[in-house]
Formats: sequence, structure tokens, C-alpha cells
Amino acid sequence: MKQLEKLKLNILRISIGLVYLFFGFIKFIPNLSPAEDLATNTIGILTFGILPSSLSLIVLAVVETLIGVFLIANWKPRIFISIAIVHILFTFTPLFLLPEEIFWQR
Repeated sequence: MKQLEKLKLNILRISIGLVYLFFGFIKFIPNLSPAEDLATNTIGILTFGILPSSLSLIVLAVVETLIGVFLIANWKPRIFISIAIVHILFTFTPLFLLPEEIFWQR
């Protein structure tokens, strides 16, 4: 049974890593990510405009891609799972900072 649990955790870790890798990668290509504007606006608010929007998207793409690569490679998984949890928490900040961009009316 312990081997099955280990397999489940590995599949979960690799799956989350692939999602991070994919969504990080598409942020490197301009206008490909549907969340590009939302991400740059949110990062602009969180950094008080210190980080330029073009640089903020590249930094986000690098961070997401690295999380994905390191989760897939299983290198220091506790550290990168912690980083991923912090990242996931920050993905909810637009709900509070930019609700008009999240909830739109027809």
C-alpha cells in the first residue's frame, strides 16, 4: 500500500509541475496567455508600480516555469511545493484587488 501512495504523490507532483510548466511557458510568448493583462495589473499593484509590466510578466513566467521544472525533476520538492502554495495564494489576489476585471457584466 505504501508504494501505491508514493505513486499517487509522484503523479500529483508531476501533474502540477506540468501545469506550471505549460502556463509559465505561454507567458513568454506575447499575447498568448489569456491571463497576461490580469497578471501584469495585479503585479503592478502588489509591487506599487516599481516593477515594469513587461518585466513583471517575464519574472512571473520564469518563476512558474522553474516551479514546474523542479516539481517534475523532484529536486527539493518541499521547497518548491511551498513556493507553489505561495504562488497559488497570490493568484487569488485579483479577486480582492481587481474585482472589476474578474467579474464582468454584459
